[in-house]
Amino acid sequence: TILDNPQLVRRKKVLDLGSGCGAVAIAAMASGATMVVANDIDPDAATAVLANAELNHISGDIVTETRDVLNGNFDIIEDIDVLLIGDMFYDEHIGGSVLNLCKKFKALDRSKDILMGDPGRWFLETSSEVDSLFWCMAKHTLTEECRRENYGFHHGMVWRFR
Repeated sequence: TILDNPQLVRRKKVLDLGSGCGAVAIAAMASGATMVVANDIDPDAATAVLANAELNHISGDIVTETRDVLNGNFDIIEDIDVLLIGDMFYDEHIGGSVLNLCKKFKALDRSKDILMGDPGRWFLETSSEVDSLFWCMAKHTLTEECRRENYGFHHGMVWRFR
Protein backbone atom coordinates (compact mmCIF):
# COMPACT_ATOMS: atom_id res chain seq x y z
CA THR A 1 0.00 0.00 0.00
CA ILE A 2 2.86 2.42 0.79
CA LEU A 3 4.65 1.77 -2.50
CA ASP A 4 1.34 2.13 -4.38
CA ASN A 5 0.49 5.36 -2.51
CA PRO A 6 3.77 7.17 -1.83
CA GLN A 7 1.92 10.40 -1.02
CA LEU A 8 1.03 8.81 2.34
CA VAL A 9 4.64 9.18 3.54
CA ARG A 10 6.40 11.50 1.08
CA ARG A 11 8.28 14.33 2.87
CA LYS A 12 7.12 12.99 6.26
CA LYS A 13 8.72 11.53 9.37
CA VAL A 14 7.54 7.96 9.83
CA LEU A 15 7.53 5.48 12.72
CA ASP A 16 7.29 1.81 11.71
CA LEU A 17 6.04 0.15 14.90
CA GLY A 18 6.75 -3.58 15.11
CA SER A 19 9.16 -3.21 12.19
CA GLY A 20 10.50 -6.76 12.14
CA CYS A 21 12.75 -7.10 9.07
CA GLY A 22 12.03 -3.53 7.98
CA ALA A 23 9.93 -4.10 4.86
CA VAL A 24 7.53 -1.26 5.68
CA ALA A 25 10.33 1.07 6.82
CA ILE A 26 12.16 0.40 3.54
CA ALA A 27 8.96 1.00 1.54
CA ALA A 28 8.49 4.32 3.35
CA MET A 29 12.04 5.44 2.54
CA ALA A 30 11.66 4.32 -1.08
CA SER A 31 8.43 6.33 -1.23
CA GLY A 32 10.09 9.57 -0.14
CA ALA A 33 9.83 9.72 3.65
CA THR A 34 12.35 12.19 5.04
CA MET A 35 13.12 9.97 8.03
CA VAL A 36 11.96 6.58 9.28
CA VAL A 37 12.23 5.16 12.79
CA ALA A 38 12.07 1.36 12.60
CA ASN A 39 10.94 0.29 16.06
CA ASP A 40 10.92 -3.29 17.34
CA ILE A 41 11.71 -4.58 20.82
CA ASP A 42 13.73 -7.42 19.30
CA PRO A 43 17.34 -6.22 18.89
CA ASP A 44 17.81 -8.68 16.00
CA ALA A 45 15.13 -6.77 14.11
CA ALA A 46 17.31 -3.64 14.17
CA THR A 47 20.13 -5.60 12.55
CA ALA A 48 17.73 -7.02 9.95
CA VAL A 49 16.32 -3.58 9.09
CA LEU A 50 19.75 -2.10 8.38
CA ALA A 51 20.91 -5.17 6.43
CA ASN A 52 17.74 -5.19 4.32
CA ALA A 53 18.00 -1.45 3.68
CA GLU A 54 21.55 -1.96 2.41
CA LEU A 55 20.55 -4.97 0.29
CA ASN A 56 17.77 -2.89 -1.28
CA HIS A 57 20.07 0.09 -1.91
CA ILE A 58 18.02 2.32 0.37
CA SER A 59 19.91 5.35 1.49
CA GLY A 60 18.52 7.92 3.81
CA ASP A 61 17.69 8.37 7.41
CA ILE A 62 16.50 5.01 8.80
CA VAL A 63 16.93 4.97 12.55
CA THR A 64 16.47 1.74 14.49
CA GLU A 65 14.91 1.90 17.93
CA THR A 66 14.39 -0.98 20.38
CA ARG A 67 12.68 0.86 23.24
CA ASP A 68 9.15 -0.38 24.03
CA VAL A 69 6.85 2.34 22.74
CA LEU A 70 3.73 0.50 23.89
CA ASN A 71 4.75 0.68 27.55
CA GLY A 72 6.10 4.21 27.80
CA ASN A 73 8.84 5.91 25.79
CA PHE A 74 6.18 8.05 24.14
CA ASP A 75 8.79 10.72 23.35
CA ILE A 76 9.55 8.67 20.22
CA ILE A 77 6.18 9.60 18.66
CA GLU A 78 6.29 13.36 19.29
CA ASP A 79 8.00 14.43 16.04
CA ILE A 80 6.45 11.70 13.87
CA ASP A 81 3.94 12.53 11.12
CA VAL A 82 2.86 9.00 10.15
CA LEU A 83 2.58 5.94 12.38
CA LEU A 84 2.76 2.64 10.49
CA ILE A 85 1.87 -0.45 12.50
CA GLY A 86 2.74 -3.98 11.49
CA ASP A 87 0.89 -7.16 12.37
CA MET A 88 0.69 -6.60 16.15
CA PHE A 89 -2.80 -7.64 17.19
CA TYR A 90 -1.87 -11.06 18.57
CA ASP A 91 -3.95 -10.79 21.72
CA GLU A 92 -6.19 -8.44 23.66
CA HIS A 93 -3.37 -7.08 25.84
CA ILE A 94 -1.07 -6.08 22.97
CA GLY A 95 -4.02 -4.96 20.85
CA GLY A 96 -5.25 -2.72 23.65
CA SER A 97 -1.78 -1.22 24.08
CA VAL A 98 -1.54 -0.53 20.35
CA LEU A 99 -4.96 1.17 20.36
CA ASN A 100 -3.94 3.32 23.36
CA LEU A 101 -0.77 4.39 21.54
CA CYS A 102 -2.83 5.27 18.44
CA LYS A 103 -5.14 7.47 20.51
CA LYS A 104 -2.19 9.22 22.19
CA PHE A 105 -0.51 9.77 18.83
CA LYS A 106 -3.64 11.21 17.22
CA ALA A 107 -4.28 13.44 20.28
CA LEU A 108 -0.93 15.16 19.63
CA ASP A 109 -2.24 16.47 16.31
CA ARG A 110 -5.34 15.34 14.40
CA SER A 111 -3.47 15.77 11.08
CA LYS A 112 -1.12 12.91 11.96
CA ASP A 113 -1.86 9.73 10.06
CA ILE A 114 -2.02 6.12 11.29
CA LEU A 115 -2.02 3.05 9.06
CA MET A 116 -1.90 -0.52 10.27
CA GLY A 117 -1.56 -3.81 8.50
CA ASP A 118 -3.30 -6.97 9.66
CA PRO A 119 -4.08 -10.38 8.19
CA GLY A 120 -7.46 -10.68 9.94
CA ARG A 121 -6.52 -11.50 13.51
CA TRP A 122 -9.43 -12.09 15.85
CA PHE A 123 -8.82 -8.99 17.98
CA LEU A 124 -9.28 -6.62 15.07
CA GLU A 125 -12.22 -8.55 13.69
CA THR A 126 -14.11 -8.57 17.01
CA SER A 127 -13.21 -5.20 18.53
CA SER A 128 -15.94 -2.57 18.31
CA GLU A 129 -13.34 0.02 19.33
CA VAL A 130 -11.21 -0.80 16.29
CA ASP A 131 -14.31 -0.55 14.13
CA SER A 132 -15.08 2.92 15.49
CA LEU A 133 -11.48 4.19 15.17
CA PHE A 134 -10.34 2.68 11.85
CA TRP A 135 -11.62 1.97 8.37
CA CYS A 136 -10.26 -0.62 5.95
CA MET A 137 -8.60 1.28 3.09
CA ALA A 138 -7.11 -1.70 1.26
CA LYS A 139 -7.51 -5.47 1.13
CA HIS A 140 -4.92 -7.62 -0.61
CA THR A 141 -5.34 -11.31 -1.42
CA LEU A 142 -2.33 -13.33 -0.29
CA THR A 143 -0.63 -15.80 -2.60
CA GLU A 144 -0.96 -19.51 -1.88
CA GLU A 145 2.64 -19.67 -0.63
CA CYS A 146 2.08 -16.70 1.65
CA ARG A 147 -1.10 -18.32 3.01
CA ARG A 148 0.85 -21.47 3.92
CA GLU A 149 3.59 -19.44 5.61
CA ASN A 150 1.02 -17.41 7.55
CA TYR A 151 -1.14 -20.14 9.04
CA GLY A 152 -3.91 -19.92 6.49
CA PHE A 153 -4.62 -16.19 6.57
CA HIS A 154 -6.08 -15.28 3.18
CA HIS A 155 -5.90 -11.49 3.10
CA GLY A 156 -3.79 -8.60 4.24
CA MET A 157 -5.76 -5.53 5.19
CA VAL A 158 -4.59 -1.96 5.67
CA TRP A 159 -6.59 0.04 8.19
CA ARG A 160 -6.52 3.83 8.50
CA PHE A 161 -7.40 5.86 11.57
CA ARG A 162 -10.57 7.89 11.05
